[in-house]
Amino acid sequence: MEKNNAAEEPAEPSFDAIINFEPTVRSSTRLYHNGNQQVAIEVYFVATKNGEPAVLTPAEEESIRLVMYNTGGDIPSTWHVDDAWKEYDYYPEPGLTVIKPAAIRRSGERNQYTIEMFVSTTETGGLSRKFTLALTRDVGEPKVIVTNGNTPLFKQFDYEITLQPVKPPTYALGNYEWEKNIMVREDGGNGIFVANYYLGLVGNDNQPIKLKTMKVLEGGMIQWHDKVEGETHASYTGYGQPGDNVAHYNPDIPLGPHTPEGTVRSPIDGKGTVILVGAVNVPFDRESAVNRGGPCGIEAVDDYGNTHALNVRFKQKDDPSGRFDLEIFK
Repeated sequence: MEKNNAAEEPAEPSFDAIINFEPTVRSSTRLYHNGNQQVAIEVYFVATKNGEPAVLTPAEEESIRLVMYNTGGDIPSTWHVDDAWKEYDYYPEPGLTVIKPAAIRRSGERNQYTIEMFVSTTETGGLSRKFTLALTRDVGEPKVIVTNGNTPLFKQFDYEITLQPVKPPTYALGNYEWEKNIMVREDGGNGIFVANYYLGLVGNDNQPIKLKTMKVLEGGMIQWHDKVEGETHASYTGYGQPGDNVAHYNPDIPLGPHTPEGTVRSPIDGKGTVILVGAVNVPFDRESAVNRGGPCGIEAVDDYGNTHALNVRFKQKDDPSGRFDLEIFK
């Protein structure tokens, strides 16, 4: 007997009326166009069938989405909707209290649906965009319901969500804090020093902004007291992410018998750490001396999702005394 593998379509629509289909913006309607920061939108939805509470099919529930208000068409590719929060702070709107979501909620209990959407953008034009909600039914006409007041049988809904992309701020070198903290330890009888440089950010309004991530490209750099065979006095760098105690180094720099610390001493939440180590037991390596003496790039992302590009170098690359200090520059 031949089997029919085609999926059977429901004979009737899962719902024939909507009591509520309401979006609420839970954050600022403005957002930096960095692709990271999001606007939080909560959607409340109640459907009925023959006057009784109705349950959407999984496909219908998943089809609830944002569309363009004027046309009902798809949103531009420069806009993206997630069902989870990326954990970047919302746009700093004066006087606005924001409840940060704990997790996505999709609940059909008592036939009431609460769905959270998180919208980000990379659109740089600066113009606001007007969106609304849409739902595609498995069965029934109209198949697509758009809440802009133009869908037959559902004209009672007219919801407008207007979002405004904002250009990320620019910062001068003076906005970046660069604090040195010297520490000393003994390693196998060889005295070495460890210095932490904490990288922080102060906004143009003179308020601190936390860094969420920070990395040093290639991991770090090295400089010996003198570029000659047999030299063992060297300084090298590593880094740690904001608030994290895991130390990272350049894996292409051989350190011989010297073992770097695997943890960051006293990491600070919201600030990245660049580690400077001075040691007396690092055999000279010409390849590293020539090609891995810095400077190195620094890439950081702040709590609003904005990126920051800096560089770090030994204060005086060709002077042996310069290897005891680091400086940042653009």
